[in-house]
Amino acid sequence: SGCPPPPGARICATARFSPLSGAFSLGLGPRSDFRDRLLAEAPARGFTLVELLVALALAAIISMTIMIISNTAREIYEGTMRKVELSNRFRLALLTMDRDFSQWIDTPNLEFFADGRGGPGTRINRQWDEGEEFPDTTDELGQGVVDGGIPNTYDEFAYILERHYTGVDTEVSPDVPENRKRHDAYQAYFRTFTYVDGEIREANVEYMLVDPNRMDSNGNPQPPVEVIGKALADLVLIKLVRYHAIAPRQLQEIAKNFPIKRRRVEVSSNVTDFKVEYTVENRFYRTSGGIAFRTPKEDYESPSEPETQPQLINDPQVGPMYKKTFGYGSNRITAQYAKAYAYKARQGDRQPQGDHRPVRFGWITPNAKIQFAELTQGSKIFAFTPANRGQIRSGPTPLTRQVQWVGDLYTVRANMSGLLEFYEDVDSTNWQSESQGPILYKAAFLPSAIRITMRVVDDRGEGATAKTMQRVVWIRRKAR
Repeated sequence: SGCPPPPGARICATARFSPLSGAFSLGLGPRSDFRDRLLAEAPARGFTLVELLVALALAAIISMTIMIISNTAREIYEGTMRKVELSNRFRLALLTMDRDFSQWIDTPNLEFFADGRGGPGTRINRQWDEGEEFPDTTDELGQGVVDGGIPNTYDEFAYILERHYTGVDTEVSPDVPENRKRHDAYQAYFRTFTYVDGEIREANVEYMLVDPNRMDSNGNPQPPVEVIGKALADLVLIKLVRYHAIAPRQLQEIAKNFPIKRRRVEVSSNVTDFKVEYTVENRFYRTSGGIAFRTPKEDYESPSEPETQPQLINDPQVGPMYKKTFGYGSNRITAQYAKAYAYKARQGDRQPQGDHRPVRFGWITPNAKIQFAELTQGSKIFAFTPANRGQIRSGPTPLTRQVQWVGDLYTVRANMSGLLEFYEDVDSTNWQSESQGPILYKAAFLPSAIRITMRVVDDRGEGATAKTMQRVVWIRRKAR
């Protein structure tokens, strides 16, 4: 090894010879006394246990704060998005119903039929007669393409059906009365102009609330009866659209059974309540309330006209239902309702005698059951006798002179407490001094407006985001 380093030197150099390799090796290193002093003066390395615990606590607090802020921001965002989604559902659903209900068509022949093809005794009269309806067929939605509304019946007029279902808020105690609530599941069936298959078509539209968990034999969802817990959020408001698929080139093919198509459109999901009210007014017997919105049940309990009182239907599963039909009379000969009479108007009522043959249709003495209160100027009424249907032949006897009335579609010019006057001239030459009757009739009418009430929840079911909205829709053909 080399000589000792000079005083104050911190580095010592060494040299060694290896006999085996015959080579020298050099090394550098601190002096031993300097190395010992350096190690003695160096501070202790690491943290104490208290310091570690404090650091961990601070880290946990910071992490929790960040997590709380993130969760709050996420919940605010999700809540906002749910509210926006609910608002969009309401907007689209109410816009769809506004367009359909506002263009409601007052037809007394709601279902599809082939005029004059109902067998013996039927004729071409632009009205449905027994046997003229198209036969039922089956499509991808199951049986009943022709029969809308109540199956296996021909609906002459539009209607609103008040029905309800039971909603159970909890799955734990479904039999506890406090947990069982009544919800609205109304149905509305009418004809209108609606958008379907890329075109605006005249079609029959049926709005109804259905339960996807309750299917019929064809796999079609049915109206709810009892819904438990979060399944309330599964209910869907749909509309069924039925229309004639007639191409322009087929308009002259009178004898052909035109195909009837049906479409099922989802209007809104997560709908727990759907309610449709309508205006009721009897201008001849005004009440203190004037025009008011009513449900079919309220109209049943206090009808504006007994002849148009809603029908009570007792269903063993659903309970009592009330069906409001928007029409007077029927085309069924066997139907029981107040028959009318036709009278010659008194001389001097209008133009000089001979220029016009005014006829009054209804009852000279006001009828307590019916005043045609919903028929206004321009309304149509089909008035006919059994003779017009080929069931009685006219002749010279007093009895057969009562069948000289010409069955046709007449336009209302004035309504005098149930005594109608028409725009059309009526030939009363063969009447002598007798009135004509009893005469059968049918006429559809419209409410001035309807009020729609909907309640929608989010996908979670009952929650803070549940929202209820109402909208009043004015029927254009009536409100104008």
